This record gives sequence, C-alpha cells and structure tokens, in this order.
Amino acid sequence: MAELQNRNKTRKELASKLTVGDWVLFDAGDDETEPIWLGRVVSNPSWDGHGVSQNNTSGMVSYSN
Repeated sequence: MAELQNRNKTRKELASKLTVGDWVLFDAGDDETEPIWLGRVVSNPSWDGHGVSQNNTSGMVSYSN
C-alpha cells in the first residue's frame, strides 16, 4: 500500500510541474491498438491559461475532448 501511495505522490508531483508547450507520453496500458499516446500541454482558459489543474477533491475528475 505504501508503494502505491508513493507512486501516486510522485506522479502528481511530476504532473503539477508541467507547463504549456511541454511534450508528454502516456502509456495507455492494456490498449493494444494505441498503447502509447503523445501529447502536448496546451493552455486552458478555465484554468487561468495554465496547462494543468490540481484535483483537490476526493473523487476523479474527467474532462470532455
């Protein structure tokens, strides 16, 4: 359990340091048709122009494309 918490903490710290224009690779896990996604952080007016927003809730937040 502690290992999972440390991994999640590290992942959140890395994501919080992303800035507009950064390139990111995302491992889609079990998706064999598109196993890796390449993306770029873009500004979001809803987040005051930042490319990331911290989820301070206890649940998962999803956004539509």
